[in-house]
Amino acid sequence: MQDNRPVVQLGDAALSRTSGSSTRQSSRYLALNIIIASLIAGLLAGATVALALKLWMMFVGWISFGTGRDDLGRGSTAIVALLIGLILGIGGIAAVVALQSTLGVLALPVVVVVSAILALSSQMTPINSVPSYFLGMTAFFASNLEPGVPAFLSLASAAFIGAIGGTLVILCGRWVSRLA
Repeated sequence: MQDNRPVVQLGDAALSRTSGSSTRQSSRYLALNIIIASLIAGLLAGATVALALKLWMMFVGWISFGTGRDDLGRGSTAIVALLIGLILGIGGIAAVVALQSTLGVLALPVVVVVSAILALSSQMTPINSVPSYFLGMTAFFASNLEPGVPAFLSLASAAFIGAIGGTLVILCGRWVSRLA
């Protein structure tokens, strides 16, 4: 029995295990999608650096958007969750600082538990993208930026550039698949 599942999926193009001309055609379109996605990544990386934003955060935004699985609406929801995660991270740091005088070393674990409850509870809301909430919180903690609006704006701007990359890859993938 032959396995006809795709080996590689990018946008609407897939490289499959089947043989013949359809596989060669799919391979060409997949190759075109890979080249387009790589060019988009390179251009947006350059733009991110030129804007003095954190390059790694651009890719975090792209990854977050990608959790929407080639769906622009779910990708947008994931970016909103990422931004909320950034806010939770900023609020979490502020809460740890405020609670340290009272709770001492327990301040951090208490804030982490509350933040995790909030992120995991998102499954019961329209903004259901748990990985993106955690990506946002983790990204803020990893940034070593001072909590506040400037940190949020810097990280959110880089994330939006990543979301633009994810959007362009989906749209270009759809265009390439129409060529088939």
